[in-house]
Amino acid sequence: MSNETTSAFLSAFVELFDEAYSGPSDSKYTFFTDNAPNSAILGTLDTLSAEQASRLQSSEQSIASHAEHLRWSLELAQAYFRGEQPKADWEESWRVTSVTDEEWKALRDNLRREYKEVRDAIGAVTDWSNPFFLKGTLALLPHAAYHLGAIRQMVKSI
Repeated sequence: MSNETTSAFLSAFVELFDEAYSGPSDSKYTFFTDNAPNSAILGTLDTLSAEQASRLQSSEQSIASHAEHLRWSLELAQAYFRGEQPKADWEESWRVTSVTDEEWKALRDNLRREYKEVRDAIGAVTDWSNPFFLKGTLALLPHAAYHLGAIRQMVKSI
């Protein structure tokens, strides 16, 4: 890809990544979230209490579980962006099921921070020639969209 094409691709990717976590850049149109305020991951989580986020669903997971899993996965991505080769323990990513008010605020703050750091890291990459690294980065988007959908469905049952 030319530098111009790579730049356009990354810009589109970051716009969609932002839509998943913080909402669309223009509420007149979206690509996969609702147009309503707080319809992305962070906004949806901010509308919930710790008690609501801690309710176990039929999947034996809670909204807090999904939030921690996303936070954990972004932290893992950060390690790759730093050039590390971490060993992923996916079971660990689901360890949180319930949270106190303080833990819920900290979890949301940490998820927001990880999202922003990964977003910045994506913009700083200059070499996308490693297929594993590229695919891993691209996978961040459908992963976020999947969990946004799961969380939004769980909110309906609260």
